[in-house]
Amino acid sequence: MANKDAPAGARPVMKDGSAYNGSFRKVEIDASNATAIFVGDFLAQEADGNWTPATAGATNVINGVCCGVYLLLACLCF
Repeated sequence: MANKDAPAGARPVMKDGSAYNGSFRKVEIDASNATAIFVGDFLAQEADGNWTPATAGATNVINGVCCGVYLLLACLCF
């Protein structure tokens, strides 16, 4: 039997593992970040508390997904 080809992308859950309730949180993107961030990009939190696009790697942690961007270099993520 063939595999069902039905990609779903990232599925939101809350930080405590409970079901996603539709809320977002505002996070800060460092002004020195030269990497473009788009809606749907995975994000990682840096040691200084700022956020950056997550990179591939076995030990890299994804902390959120960009759901919108607005002025002042802040990003909404779940």
